[in-house]
Amino acid sequence: MKLFQKRKKLNNDGMALVLVIVVIAVVAIFASVLMSLALLNFKMMMTEREAKKNFYSAEEVLDQIHIGLEEIVSDAINEAYTKAMQTYKVDEFTEQYRVAQFKLDYMTYVEGKLRDVAAVDQYKVDSLVNMLAVDLQAKYDPDNGPLIIRCGLGEGVANLEATTQGLILKDVSIEYAEGDYYSHIETDIRIGYPEVELNEATVIPNVFDYSIIAHEKLTFDQSVDVSVKGNIYAGEGGAELLNGSEINVENVNYFVTRGELVVNEATRLSLEGDGFWSRGVVVNKSGKLSVDGDVYVQDDLTISGKGAHVVLAGNYYGYGDGSEVLAGISAGNSAIILNCKDATLDMNGLDTLMLCGNAYINGNSIKVDDADVSESATHNSEQIMLGTSVAMKTDQIAFLAPAECLGTVLENGQTKVMVGSNPMSEAEYEKWYNTYSTLVGYKKLDENVAVSALKSPLSAYGLTSASFQTIFKRVGAETICYVYLRFDSQEQADRYYRDYMTACEERMEKYLEKYNNTVLFDRMSTEQLTRGNILTYSSNNGYLEPLRGTITESMDSEDKKTLAQQKSTMVKNYGALCSKLSINYNGLTALELSRDVYENLILQTAVENIGVTEYTLNDMTALIGDNNDEGSAPVRVGSNASGNENCKLVIVTGDVEVSGNFEGLIIAGGEVKVTAGAGAVLGGDNAAVTKLLQHKPEALGGQTLMEAYFIDGAKYILKGNALNDSAYVNLDSVITYVNWTKK
Repeated sequence: MKLFQKRKKLNNDGMALVLVIVVIAVVAIFASVLMSLALLNFKMMMTEREAKKNFYSAEEVLDQIHIGLEEIVSDAINEAYTKAMQTYKVDEFTEQYRVAQFKLDYMTYVEGKLRDVAAVDQYKVDSLVNMLAVDLQAKYDPDNGPLIIRCGLGEGVANLEATTQGLILKDVSIEYAEGDYYSHIETDIRIGYPEVELNEATVIPNVFDYSIIAHEKLTFDQSVDVSVKGNIYAGEGGAELLNGSEINVENVNYFVTRGELVVNEATRLSLEGDGFWSRGVVVNKSGKLSVDGDVYVQDDLTISGKGAHVVLAGNYYGYGDGSEVLAGISAGNSAIILNCKDATLDMNGLDTLMLCGNAYINGNSIKVDDADVSESATHNSEQIMLGTSVAMKTDQIAFLAPAECLGTVLENGQTKVMVGSNPMSEAEYEKWYNTYSTLVGYKKLDENVAVSALKSPLSAYGLTSASFQTIFKRVGAETICYVYLRFDSQEQADRYYRDYMTACEERMEKYLEKYNNTVLFDRMSTEQLTRGNILTYSSNNGYLEPLRGTITESMDSEDKKTLAQQKSTMVKNYGALCSKLSINYNGLTALELSRDVYENLILQTAVENIGVTEYTLNDMTALIGDNNDEGSAPVRVGSNASGNENCKLVIVTGDVEVSGNFEGLIIAGGEVKVTAGAGAVLGGDNAAVTKLLQHKPEALGGQTLMEAYFIDGAKYILKGNALNDSAYVNLDSVITYVNWTKK
């Protein structure tokens, strides 16, 4: 009992403290668990984020490869489509043939763009991201993590397999690592055939790669060290450099002038590219022209100013022979003429020189009084053909009729020369042409007299007593008459020239020294295809050599056929370019061929009905409208044009002035004058122009700018952003991934 009572009185206050401690411990443990779970979750989220970042980084590069392929495929479609459309109106080319040829040309273009220059059986995939190389390096530099593009044959190199569905780039691999995280994508890329209808249809020009299209004329005025990086078209007035302009045309696809290109005093033009086309070229006093690329000239290259300097490299095609007229452009006669002193023509860098025409002396001269020289107009009605395709002013001397053959009569069986001078005074001309004509047996030109220098008569070169032409020139107060030989056969003129240059070499060298011109031509490295002779000469070494022309009547029939086809193709290409910025001549209608580029591109009634209107899209503007009224000012654009610095597109009926840098497209119904200033850049902006032309301002009632202001505007293909389904080529369906995996 006592024991029980004692226990009842024990103190229980410590139990509460123990319970509190236990609860606190449990809460602490629970909080610790929650914090651990939260940290773990955060780490998992960061791991997933880094994994996704790595994955999307690798995927972004794959997207850039896809974009690079889209560019190649788009250009391949345009190239193959143009070639296929050129076969229309040719009976032997069936629809089946055109489809097969389209596929072949398309795949050949794609394969050529991907092929590694150093190894013909390998294809460089990493070159597809070259255009983005700077951005990629900035984003994926070694400090942030290495980027590796691997393929089946090693780093950056792919195998290419041809199938019935198209080409397949095999085993393309993208690897990206950052820290401990790594992502890897492997895939094959199939480049299939696009669904393109090869029906005869409207030719759609590629205007988006152009920077300037001038209906009347393009002028560079006080534009020093200006770089042109976009295609150019200049209309009937051609293109001209003025007032110290120095223009560098950098690797453009097309620089086309419907009129002449004129390089004036103290100006310089450097042309680099594969598509320079012009009616003719003139280089005046102290002007400088250098060309590196493919040049196509329908008429003469004339070097007509003292101190002019011309350097030609690449391929020069002077294809005009005076016979074919297309697209409203007069037939040209392609030669190179040095009509001045102290000039240089350096052709040592040419791979090919084609000159299908001859040099001529202009038969039109200053007329003497018609009462004194009644028949002068008859003699001056034609040009005088020289036996050269590259000619200097001194060559004219060789074609003066020999004095011993002028005005002869037979006396006692002996030939007597009645005049014996060439050139002659007006009084001597009157005796030679009129007074002595009453004498029995008199000949104004005696083709049977043996020319002392040549040791043979003129008749040996196919000339007759009527084979002459007179030209009159004023020298002070006196009129001088020159009598030239007129050859009806180009080959006879060529042979006479070579014989004369050999027989009279010392005389010709004296004249050449007086004019001090230099013509350089490397006959060992340049393929020469010229109708007439080439006279090469350097004032430094006094070496004179006439090189015989290679286009002759004795050419092989196959060579003649090939040459005729080449000339005809170039004539047609130039005509089509000057009509619709296309080389698809067969696809153009007679109406289109009769009009200029501006007339075939722009809906003039739509443009003429509005004042110059500004359309804005994001930070870009377009200026479209009529500024061709009398007194209207040119539309001024460029980085130095206040208020129009962000202009990317101009379509106006009148003139445009470019001041400062400009990247975009100008289409002018008048003249485009470039006063850009030192160091300016002119170029196209395909992406910006495409976006603006697809813009649908409310004022146009749902129409795009392209549809509202361009002829057949709804038919243009805009690099994957088409205006209607019928003209649209879905590049996503052409370029697809096969066997795609990720790790």
